[in-house]
Amino acid sequence: KGSARRGATEEDMAERWRVRWRRARIKQSAARRARRRERERRFVAAARGACGGRCDSACAERAREHRRVPHSVHAVLREIRPTLTLAVPIIVGQVSQTLMGVTDSAMIGRAGTVPLAASAFGGNVFNVFFVVGIGLMIPVSILVSRARGGAKPEEASEYLRHGMTLALIFGAVETLMMVVLGTQLARFGQPPEVLAVVMPFYLMMAASLTSVFVYLVLRQFAEAMGHPWVPMVIMLLGVGLNAALNWVFIYGNLGMPALGLTGAGISTLVSRALGALVIFVWLRRDPAVRASWPRRWFGDYS
Repeated sequence: KGSARRGATEEDMAERWRVRWRRARIKQSAARRARRRERERRFVAAARGACGGRCDSACAERAREHRRVPHSVHAVLREIRPTLTLAVPIIVGQVSQTLMGVTDSAMIGRAGTVPLAASAFGGNVFNVFFVVGIGLMIPVSILVSRARGGAKPEEASEYLRHGMTLALIFGAVETLMMVVLGTQLARFGQPPEVLAVVMPFYLMMAASLTSVFVYLVLRQFAEAMGHPWVPMVIMLLGVGLNAALNWVFIYGNLGMPALGLTGAGISTLVSRALGALVIFVWLRRDPAVRASWPRRWFGDYS
């Protein structure tokens, strides 16, 4: 009888524990539901506040459903992949802009400290005008991409045409300004030996401004049209061509005279002019951008 009583007591205690556990689970579930409802209520209130209180019940329901949609790793990767596909060649292209100057400095340094100092001085003066040109040409990519997104190829072609006109005009104006400034280089306080060798290199850099601006406009047009890889390759090939021409003209290889710093200026001018020409010819022949390519280049600006 005593053992039967103890068994009944243990069963009662187990049943009471099961009841308490079920009640605790029910309370936890209710608390979670209450917290979820409160978060949704706050999210919907924020959505209504964002649209000035004009959000109706259907809008609030869409906001609530959007709040419940899980953002999976695959969805994030789907967004990252096209972004990186566009961003990586643009980054490499931007870095390649500086690689030409780095290549010149590395190869001129072997010709002596005075040519290296002169190239640094002339390159820094050039960079001031170059940065101004970048600011003038950047809107081309923004406006062309907006026109492309709006399915307006004629508008995109007009933005390219205007950008090319700006590149030619401001390239010529800034080249003239650099030439005029070249008569006043002695005012910068440079050593006489640097001033004695810098002028030919400086004039070659000034002459390359227009080619640089034309290339910038065409590259930004190509990137805005969703074709960033070919401009990146053209830029890298230009850096390689510049290094090869430096080897020929700076050091006097392949039967050429050793021109030193002047040879570096010639190499940079040729590389930049060929880069602008190659990207122009490629875009002119590319069927993917044919609808947005200008039918005319001059006249009737608005």
